[in-house]
Amino acid sequence: MRFKKYIRHDPGAPIDIAPINLIDILFVLLLFFMLTFNPQQSSAIKIDLPEAKEVSGQTVKKVEIAVTQDGTYFFNGEPATLGDIKDRLSVDMDGLDSVFIKADKATSFGAVVTVWDLCKRSGITQINVAVRRAA
Repeated sequence: MRFKKYIRHDPGAPIDIAPINLIDILFVLLLFFMLTFNPQQSSAIKIDLPEAKEVSGQTVKKVEIAVTQDGTYFFNGEPATLGDIKDRLSVDMDGLDSVFIKADKATSFGAVVTVWDLCKRSGITQINVAVRRAA
């Protein structure tokens, strides 16, 4: 078996790097980031969700009511008052049987119950509370 001898590189000589290899690496990185980026993954509303051991996901017509720590209400990401939420629930009732309530864990329980009661009075049969899966 013949081994190649180690050839010492001259410190003054330029190092030759093939640009094709760098382009391949950049292309793979670009492809990786394009496939893993999800712009809808994070919500623009800052809410610290409580945790639960059992979490189930559903695919239905999405109506999301969020309550922030300071008691501000959002209907599908848009600021709203309780009157606005009541009106929009009555308008969006076509095929709607489920509502997701996202509330910050520091939100008063009364604000969540108010939204819950509003949904019940609007004829919503299933009300879900969004939680984060416990580690």
